[in-house]
Amino acid sequence: MADSVQIPDFLPERYFVQPLTAYGVFVDRFGTIRRQFEVEIKGTATDDGFILDEAFIYDDGVRETRKWVIVKRSDGHYEGRCDDVIGHATGRHQIICCAGNIAFVWPCMAARSACILMM
Repeated sequence: MADSVQIPDFLPERYFVQPLTAYGVFVDRFGTIRRQFEVEIKGTATDDGFILDEAFIYDDGVRETRKWVIVKRSDGHYEGRCDDVIGHATGRHQIICCAGNIAFVWPCMAARSACILMM
């Protein structure tokens, strides 16, 4: 049966160049949800990656925008930079055992956090 499983190719530079809506939470170290948000994402292709324009609205009504410039590195990882984030984030895609979904893991070393986007 394992031989018949087809794992689709996931290329972030293709996936993210479409309008997307995502939802998320900020959780403290004790597992308590501190803040929830909805984000509208508009992706634009570039010669070496893509740009993500994000518009957040938080559960307390606060709005925020963020722009990520993502570059695909030769080793298959992706490096992202944003004006209001110190340092950079490095992303990779991998299979996570959660109903066979594909995840794009995006740790942000400066913030010591991670975003995991499940497809």
